[in-house]
Amino acid sequence: MRRKNISVFVIIFFTVIMSIAYILIARDVKDTLRELDSASSQILSIHYSTVILMVFIFALVIIVEAVRLIERKPDMFKYDVPVAMMHDYGDRVKVQQEKNELYSAMVQTLSSEYERVYFVNMDTEDYLRYSMHKNCAILLLDEHRHYFFTEIYRYLIRKADKNDMDMLSKAINRENIEKTLEDNKQFTIKFRSVKGGVTSYYILKAMNFISADTNHIVVGIKNLNASIQSEVEYKEAVGQAIELAVIDELTGVKNRNAYVKREHELQMEIEVSRQTEFAFVMLDVNGLKYANDTFGHKAGDTLIKDASALICDVFKGDEIYRIGGDEFTVILLGDSYKNRHSLLSTFRARVHENAGNGKVVIASGMAEYVSGADTDIESVFDRADANMYKNKLELKAVQV
Repeated sequence: MRRKNISVFVIIFFTVIMSIAYILIARDVKDTLRELDSASSQILSIHYSTVILMVFIFALVIIVEAVRLIERKPDMFKYDVPVAMMHDYGDRVKVQQEKNELYSAMVQTLSSEYERVYFVNMDTEDYLRYSMHKNCAILLLDEHRHYFFTEIYRYLIRKADKNDMDMLSKAINRENIEKTLEDNKQFTIKFRSVKGGVTSYYILKAMNFISADTNHIVVGIKNLNASIQSEVEYKEAVGQAIELAVIDELTGVKNRNAYVKREHELQMEIEVSRQTEFAFVMLDVNGLKYANDTFGHKAGDTLIKDASALICDVFKGDEIYRIGGDEFTVILLGDSYKNRHSLLSTFRARVHENAGNGKVVIASGMAEYVSGADTDIESVFDRADANMYKNKLELKAVQV
């Protein structure tokens, strides 16, 4: 009903306008005709009237057809498209504001670790660059530009050591980063920078800005010097702790903890038939109890250190363990195993010499692992220990 009222109004409006125009034109025509003779004026009047009537009828037809079109397709003249565009623009503004807030939050998070951060549109290669402020530990937006991969390559040429550039040029490109992110969710590569003879270490990391948005990535560049130094210090501390745990404090050779671990390793090798040639040399220092009781523990410590020095001098490069107060063991492998009898003879000769000079005396006994006969380390150890006690008795007879 409303559309029909509008149509009638339109027809009436344009009819009134055309009527007014007709009246005005007719008046002008009459004024012109007064200036002409009667015959000419009559002819011209008919001509003008015909033309005006035709124009009026033509305009009226156009108006009627326009009204009919409005009635048939009213949606053509609605303003839905501009309204939709306004809604779309509003949504885009809202999304962009949310992204900007997310950018800022991420920048604040990354500022404690990274000295430079890029937000990259992988479709256009446009990017925002944030760099560390010189005086404050914050990242500030300092660039909004195009062609990210060209920019990052130029940056690396200035920053990275020339020996790393071939690796970087092959790794840092759009195709490789996209593929890596698709497979691993994160792209990382380390490189060096040399300035003034000082080497610094950096890592470049890239990841998707939002997991569901693969078109935007975040790229961060971090200086690793502080973390590397911390890692080195940590490893040194751990190494020292481990060393203290397996090294005998008095003599500097490996202690019983280290021996138990090594014994377990050899046992495993026996069980899988990987280790077939090794020997144990069992060693026991004579007179330690007498030295402690007579001259004090300091004298006893000196005796143990002298014994360790003699053992290390003969069994150079071999695995030497202090497994008790006055007990040592040596594991012979490789060339030492092949020369085991010669080494044991040399050691006993030095001990006999010491016995005659009042120096440290050490009983010794050796046993070899016999493949097929020995099923565990303990059997080899026990035979070596038994042989050591035989030698101990021999030495006591000599000393008496």
